[in-house]
Amino acid sequence: MNIKKRVESGKKVREQKSVPGVIYGKGIDSVSVQAEYQEVKKTFNQYGRNMTFNIALDGDEHIVYIKDIQTDYMNTNEIIHFDLQKVSSSDTITSYVPLNLIGRDDRAKVGLVLTINLDEVEVEY
Repeated sequence: MNIKKRVESGKKVREQKSVPGVIYGKGIDSVSVQAEYQEVKKTFNQYGRNMTFNIALDGDEHIVYIKDIQTDYMNTNEIIHFDLQKVSSSDTITSYVPLNLIGRDDRAKVGLVLTINLDEVEVEY
């Protein structure tokens, strides 16, 4: 994902079809950034909130993951802000992964009742 430092307000950045964000973490001061809307959407769809990826900021490479995505409350498909957290390759990250049960509808068709106690699992990587 191509990001650059942000100097304008979030509202002006959104008017330019970009998304304001922030990057923070070990060894880096909190920096306000911005990225093109389509690129943020594509990155979020590809990596979600659980995978790390590389970004370049001012010529430096950083390993980050999406810590938070904020969406418009009226249109939850529209991203209005993102948080990236910098990590190192030796860091341990704890995250929640949603469970998606396959064949769930087939069980209901034959009259079986399926009770689900967990909808996500905590993983450490």
